[in-house]
Amino acid sequence: MTWIEEVDNTIKPYLKALIKDTHFNKKAFLLSKNKGNAQLWISLATLYKQLISLDKKIKLLEETIKENKK
Repeated sequence: MTWIEEVDNTIKPYLKALIKDTHFNKKAFLLSKNKGNAQLWISLATLYKQLISLDKKIKLLEETIKENKK
């Protein structure tokens, strides 16, 4: 049994998806002295990229709503 199997079922699919996304940068974290930390930083960067993208979309929607109210 792997540690992932012990993760709560409500977040397990998200964890697996994030790990899968992180593996797109496997070459980069394999070059690191601390592979685990590098993989975590890559995961954080992936999440941050998604957050920024969502923030931009929300701002665009807010601007559109304001314009439509005029």
